[in-house]
Amino acid sequence: MRRARQLDSENYSTDDVTPVPCAHSSENPCATALTRDYLHPLRGCSSVVEHLLAKEDVASSSLVTRSSLSPQVLARDRRTTMDKLIVALDAETRAEAISLALALRHFAGWMKIGLQLFTFEGPDVVRAVRDTGARVFLDLKLHDIPSTVGAAVASAARLDVEMLTFHLLGGTEMIRAAIAAAPSSLLLLGVTVLTSADAATLRGVGIDDDLSRQAGRLAKLGIDNGVRGLVASAHELPLLRQLCGRDVKLIVPGIRAGRDVQDQKRTMTARDALAAGADYLVIGRPVTRAPDPAAAAQKLLEEMES
Repeated sequence: MRRARQLDSENYSTDDVTPVPCAHSSENPCATALTRDYLHPLRGCSSVVEHLLAKEDVASSSLVTRSSLSPQVLARDRRTTMDKLIVALDAETRAEAISLALALRHFAGWMKIGLQLFTFEGPDVVRAVRDTGARVFLDLKLHDIPSTVGAAVASAARLDVEMLTFHLLGGTEMIRAAIAAAPSSLLLLGVTVLTSADAATLRGVGIDDDLSRQAGRLAKLGIDNGVRGLVASAHELPLLRQLCGRDVKLIVPGIRAGRDVQDQKRTMTARDALAAGADYLVIGRPVTRAPDPAAAAQKLLEEMES
């Protein structure tokens, strides 16, 4: 069982929490009560959450109210779909990350903390997001000498994160050091080829091969050395699923809504990625930067189930 943790309230002012906007009707008299009920599992877990529950402006206009939900979102049969969804907390501060995690915790089973947020806020942001009830995917893409990577994996494990990334390009010794340092509760994810990369990117670093073959080669290297999870573009899913079978989890970033590809060159919709064999989907800005993140997440869940 996870250890209960308290948010660090000494160095963190809850007045700095940036509310996440959502649809709200002033004619809905149950809005405040429903929002409090929505956050009920969090009561008492931290001073930050208590503060959020006490603020009427948060209850009335910030998190999730009935007016922005359809009944099936909170239904038990949606849990399986939610557990496949990882929201990338593309936030600059802990306050923003907590607000997003609170607003989206009934839509996604996982929250991903990336390099920018972790570098600025440090390990405390992991504890803070975990205290919202979310499972944490720490996306640091470790790549260093074997002993350093092994030590970093051990440190991450002490934060009770459940997924952690490292670059398979680091080679056999680094992979083995990472695997040796990871407890069974931590799923190490080997990164194959970044979704921002294309053939020109590979040629620029001296790799004269196409993206699929490079991804397959790195995936096989990881699997042969004990890796149980891979991060790859959805476009490599058929190849990787054939290579690793169902025993290895495939995590797919670069999930986009419609034509919104932004800085990632190899993207796919949620429905197509699941059909291609993905186990988990990672989505960030199409949800976190939407005018109503909760409504955007709900729409994504509906797409995943269609």
